[in-house]
Amino acid sequence: HKMTWDGPARTKRHVAPPIDFARECLAEAPAIQTGVLGKDRVPKYDDAIFDDPLLHDLRKRFAVGELLGIRIHIRLPRRSGPPEEGEVDVYLRRKVGERCEAYYVREGMTITKISSPAAKRGVEALVLVDTGPLAELLGDTEGPAHEDWDTSQDRPDRSWKTWKGRVTFVRRAVDGLVELLTPPTTEPDYDLLSDFFSIEKVGGSGRERATGEDVKGPSRLSEVIARPKWFQISPRSGGFTVSRNAGVNMPDAAMLRVAVAYDLPQGDPLRNWSNLDFEISKGDGAFKPKTRGLNVEAVEGNVMLLKDMEQDFSFSIEGFDQHRDLYVRVDEEGPAVEEANRD
Repeated sequence: HKMTWDGPARTKRHVAPPIDFARECLAEAPAIQTGVLGKDRVPKYDDAIFDDPLLHDLRKRFAVGELLGIRIHIRLPRRSGPPEEGEVDVYLRRKVGERCEAYYVREGMTITKISSPAAKRGVEALVLVDTGPLAELLGDTEGPAHEDWDTSQDRPDRSWKTWKGRVTFVRRAVDGLVELLTPPTTEPDYDLLSDFFSIEKVGGSGRERATGEDVKGPSRLSEVIARPKWFQISPRSGGFTVSRNAGVNMPDAAMLRVAVAYDLPQGDPLRNWSNLDFEISKGDGAFKPKTRGLNVEAVEGNVMLLKDMEQDFSFSIEGFDQHRDLYVRVDEEGPAVEEANRD
């Protein structure tokens, strides 16, 4: 019987899986093993997962596009009896300039609604959970269609303690490891948030047309040269950071207007923001920014004005729904911008 893959490209359910990549991954067991994580607290992706020499080696190998196989061991406390130990195998390979997809598989079943922003920016990945305690826990979080590992389910509460953070840890396996294996850079990365927002060139000239070019021929757009800014935006787990780009001078009395909302398939995310989604403030239940070297003025529940900024300023927010894409817009404000507009 011939299987036809004719569904929309944005869904895994109807798109041919990466058979060759999976075959390469399964050729041998993961060569890299972690210790048992989560013994004392919910595990997280930080430098403590690997010792320094191994982490340095893994970062070099990941940077040059080598396929890495990592087996993560995680403690799973039961409501009664001794804790169990679960295993998840994660295969990663960087493919610069390609939009890839991450596949999450439990006991041979693809969990189709889990995706990875890191994969879309050029990392092919496969996450495998075979029969065992972790597969049992993840199975308890799945609905009837087995499409997601959902921490809002009630069934795991019958058998497991502190399970939600551990499921989220496994769910973030690809993005968490990519963040860990990609060391911080002092240079701005202009493609880093390309999946989160885009910038239109307002008032720019139209496309250029060569002499004698057929009007019906393909368009050739004029080259747009990105100018580095004195600030940079970096994604982080469940949020983002706005910080100083030391390679560009910061203007006097500089200010930044930071607006954020969950992205939408259609329409302006910022105009459609609702405080039912989230609110940034000092109130109970709101997202509270972590700041250094600046003062923050709340404009709206999703808009902040950063001012009185020092050279090493930093503004971070965490807590956003990791199952949704985030739309972030940062605009310069202050006297320097007003003077430039007058010119």
